[in-house]
Amino acid sequence: MMVISDVLSRYKTRVNPLFAERRLELALVVALLLLALQLAWGVTRQIVDGGPAPIPPAADSLSVLALEQQPEVSDDASAEIVSRPLFWASRRPAQAPDETAPKKEKPKAAATTLKGVRVVGVFGSGETGGAIVIVKGKRQRVAVDDELEGWTLESIAPDRAIFVSAGGRDEKMLSMASLDVQYNAPATSASPAVPTRVPGQKVPIAPLQGIPEAEASEEQSLSMGGR
Repeated sequence: MMVISDVLSRYKTRVNPLFAERRLELALVVALLLLALQLAWGVTRQIVDGGPAPIPPAADSLSVLALEQQPEVSDDASAEIVSRPLFWASRRPAQAPDETAPKKEKPKAAATTLKGVRVVGVFGSGETGGAIVIVKGKRQRVAVDDELEGWTLESIAPDRAIFVSAGGRDEKMLSMASLDVQYNAPATSASPAVPTRVPGQKVPIAPLQGIPEAEASEEQSLSMGGR
C-alpha cells in the first residue's frame, strides 16, 4: 500500500514545472504497461491455442509414378532430326532452288555514248533547229527535243549536236558524209537507159512521141547527119 500511495502522491503535484513532467512521465508509463499487456496476451494465446491447424499433404503427392521406357529412335528418324534445322518454325531442310524456273533478266545499263550515229550537218537555231544525221547508212533529220535511238537531241551548235539520255551526255562533232549514203529521196520514174554506142554499129533510137513513124525516121536521119 505504501508503494501505491507513493506513486499517487508523486503524480498529485500541481506546481510547474513538475506538473508537466509528471504528466508526461505518467503517459509513458501507461503506454509501456499497455504494450506489455498486449505482448503477454499474444504469447499466452499462442501457447494455449497451439497455432493454425496443419494441412496434411495430398495423397498422390507422396506416390511415385512408374517411368515408361521410351522407344529407341531409328537411324532414319535420327538422320531426319539432324537434317531439320532446329530453330526453324517448319523444321524442314531448305529446298534446293528450282533451276528450271525462268531467271529474271537484269536490266541493262544505259549506254553512255550514242553509237552508230554520225552528224553531218545542222540547220536552224535554238528550239527550231536540228541536226542531219546518218543512222545505219541512211540520212535523216532530227529536230531539237526529238528522240533518236533512245537519245534526245538537246541542242545544236555550229560544229556539233548534243544528245542526252538517262545514261549520260554525248556531243557529236560534225563529220563529212561518205558517198555511199542512201538518201531517203522520194522514188521517181526511172529514166530510160542510154545504150552504149559501138563503132560501126547503128544505135536504135526510139521514135519521138507525137510524131508519125515516117517523120520521126526523117528527123532522126537529119539529127544523125543524114544517115
